[in-house]
Amino acid sequence: MIVSTFKTGTGKASGPLNYLLKKHNRNPPAEIFQGDSKLLQVLIDSNPRKFKYSSGVIAFRDNEQPTDEQLRQIVRAFEKTFKPALDSDRVPLLWVLHRDKGNTELHFLAPMQDAKTGKQFNICPPGKAFQQMYRDFQTVANHRYGWEQVPTNLLRSEFSRFDEQAKLKEQFCDKVPRLAKSGKLKNREDLLEWLKPQGFTVTRLGNDYVSLKHSTQKKAFRLKGPAFTEGADYQSLLATSEASKQLTDEEIRKAVARLASATKNRTESLLEHLDGIPRTTKPLKEQENERAKALSGAEQARAFFTISKPDVLQRMKAMEEARKATATADPPQSSKPKGFKL
Repeated sequence: MIVSTFKTGTGKASGPLNYLLKKHNRNPPAEIFQGDSKLLQVLIDSNPRKFKYSSGVIAFRDNEQPTDEQLRQIVRAFEKTFKPALDSDRVPLLWVLHRDKGNTELHFLAPMQDAKTGKQFNICPPGKAFQQMYRDFQTVANHRYGWEQVPTNLLRSEFSRFDEQAKLKEQFCDKVPRLAKSGKLKNREDLLEWLKPQGFTVTRLGNDYVSLKHSTQKKAFRLKGPAFTEGADYQSLLATSEASKQLTDEEIRKAVARLASATKNRTESLLEHLDGIPRTTKPLKEQENERAKALSGAEQARAFFTISKPDVLQRMKAMEEARKATATADPPQSSKPKGFKL
């Protein structure tokens, strides 16, 4: 199972909805797994901001056959992780099932505004912290259901999905590993020699990056990552990438801990941004820490998909009760400030 997010959308909801739900050229046809497309469309089309929706997909390998109940569990865990404390009335996600390619793909589409406050909300925000959060969710889910981990491809270039040259860099990410596996490329020097007859010129060479410019393009682009570092051994990088398919119990523990911490931070950030509920500085209870340490990586992965957040719910309830009390209280007597004239 792999989680991928796409570039934020700026147009009407009809664009992504037509792609996700169109019946032709899909056999079996697309199926709404969960959500209300009409409510989603209203929130997207009424958004006055430039960026109106975000989207992504949870894709499964051909040999991974998740049941409907497993898919429901994954959807619940995903929404609890990336839009915590926000119910479907505030940020309704649409989940659409595609099986026309022979595997299972669960696409999601989310509005970029909160229905209650009208404030901006992004379920797929940019930044390394959220990229790590998505990777950890992926890791925990794969461990939870016994699916193969997604290997870390150390021969890929590091780049953002918002990069204007992302497509070109993606081509390198596909090509370099294949050439390394075939033995044609053993290091960065081999890569630079291979690029020359392809029409590329090296414009800048650093300790951990390569800047290239193609003869048909005006602007150079940079490739950065382990594969583009001076002295890189491609066979060693391939071996390390392959080993990342199998994670130790300690690595699973760390992924669960990072994900739980990131979810807590996101919860408090959203409550503060959307509802004005201040962050809490209260640390986790000692018995909760002890229990987490006692759990194995596998037990933590299972527990994460049923985790509850009582502190958040209690704080929201207290804030709501305080607002009701304020609304029903006797209004203060007005007084005229000094110098006030009718």
